[in-house]
Formats: sequence, C-alpha cells, structure tokens
Amino acid sequence: FQCAHSERCGGCAYMGQALPAQLAHKQASLRAALAPYGVLQPITISEVAAASPALGYRTRAKLIVSQHGEIGLYARGSHEVVDIPGCRVLSPALLAVVATLRERLAQDTAVRGVLTGLDLRLVYEPGTEPVVLATLIGSRAARSELLLLARWLGTRARVRGVALRVQAEPAIQLLEGELEIVAGSAEARDCLRPGGPYHYATFGSFVQAHRGQAAAMAAAIQRALALRLGTLRGQRV
Repeated sequence: FQCAHSERCGGCAYMGQALPAQLAHKQASLRAALAPYGVLQPITISEVAAASPALGYRTRAKLIVSQHGEIGLYARGSHEVVDIPGCRVLSPALLAVVATLRERLAQDTAVRGVLTGLDLRLVYEPGTEPVVLATLIGSRAARSELLLLARWLGTRARVRGVALRVQAEPAIQLLEGELEIVAGSAEARDCLRPGGPYHYATFGSFVQAHRGQAAAMAAAIQRALALRLGTLRGQRV
C-alpha cells in the first residue's frame, strides 16, 4: 500500500512492503518472542491471518499538533510534526474529526498554538453509527482557550464527548496531565462486533487498533475453548 506521507511519517513502519512480506515479518516476530520460553515450544504457529480491511481500520489515534496547526506524527528521528491529512490507516470517522479541527486551527489564530495533542477513540455503541471520544491536550496556562475549543468540538457531528488533558510544561508523555470532562458523555458502550458483548470505553482507555482482528481472535479463542470444554454454556472466565 502506498502512502503520500510514508517517506517522513514515523507511524507505519511496513507500509511500503508487500502484504506477504508484512505477514512473514509478523510471523517471525512471534516466533522470536516465544523462543525463550521452553513451555511454549510445543505451540504450533500457523500462517498469519491477514487483517480485513487493510486500510482505514484504526479506531484509536494519538496525534501531535504543531504551533502552526499541523496535525500528525513526528518525522522519524525528530520532533518535527508531519501533517497527515490523508492518513491511510485511520478510520474515516476519526479523519473527519481531525479535518474539522485542522480547519478550525487554520481559521482561528486565537487557538492555534495552544493545542499540542489529540487523543481520539472511535466507539461502536450498540445499534448506532460509530461516535468519537476526543481528548484535547495542551498546557495548563492555555486552559481557557482549550476549554472554548473543546466546547465547540462537542457540538460537531459524531463527537460523543470531549475532555481536556492539561499539562505542566514540559510534558514528557502525550497523555500526562489532569483529565477534565468538558462536553457530552464521560463513557460509552463499545461493541467489538455487531451483536456482541460491550465494554465501557472512556477517554484514554485502551483499545485494540484493528477491531476486525480483535473480533477474529476472540472468536478463535471461543472455538478453542468450546472444543476443549465441550460447551461454553454456563462457563465463566
């Protein structure tokens, strides 16, 4: 898969490789990870199952925002922000929220430079279109400007909730700092697959990058347990 940003963006290490080569690399990595543990040696590592879809799948994005309003990731080996408006792996719903913010930053000089990062999570609530939980990140000194931006973002389509994460400068990690819920919901029910069980998602919470692969892995585990136990009815983990 080709990407216009791949030469500079530090996000996708294997985007330029053919899919069979990517799968072979992942299979070799798994073998190397299990090799030191003798008790795991009887495990057979089968062929890697390719993810589908291969693009537009990421439901979590932690992005850097530059002083000039670029939104993306650091270039490899530097702290220069690479603007990635056409990221190939982010889900369309997350890209739409990023595009909305990018446009606002381009038009409003008052908020440009106060936003230093974003943490976006896509949530699939039962029976609804996917929605976004957005966290705006910036310095404590710019809290007033960030608060206005967060309230504005909370009125946009598909945004279920907005939070602020204000940091004492300089922050080492993107998700350092105090979390403050500003607009909408503090949590949402998130279904891994249609008709499946849900869990509660909130700002900054962990989620698998590829929902289809996570659902496939859960199904494989269920099949293996059912084969071993005879039935899963009445069983609890």
